[in-house]
Amino acid sequence: MRSSVKKEQFEDRGKHTISDGYTKDELIMVSRYFLQTNALEDLRNRFDFLIGHSMLPRGESKRQTQLPDLFSVELLNEGPTPCWALVVTTSEGKTNQHGRIEYGSVIRHFDVESCPIGAMALHFFSRFELEGE
Repeated sequence: MRSSVKKEQFEDRGKHTISDGYTKDELIMVSRYFLQTNALEDLRNRFDFLIGHSMLPRGESKRQTQLPDLFSVELLNEGPTPCWALVVTTSEGKTNQHGRIEYGSVIRHFDVESCPIGAMALHFFSRFELEGE
């Protein structure tokens, strides 16, 4: 349906968008589920879920991301304590067929259960310390 028709018919413009997704409480329930399964691969799945929620990348872009595609940068003058952003770069994918560098980023959340940076740290800790990778 065209946008002008939706406006004329007072169609809910939030329908079939990200606002149809889940509430903050439901997001935390999913995050807790991954932690409660007590499986190391679910720490990866939790990280994947929270990055997907925070950055909104395409699934293909998330799957192709490798460790060298990640870096952190300090955001200056962002409060009384240092503020670091996790940045993910990509230069290929369905919506990027010309090789331009695209960025996605997140900062640490106040709520640790929905923080993708904490999820990444826990995932990497499990891989390198627990699994000896």
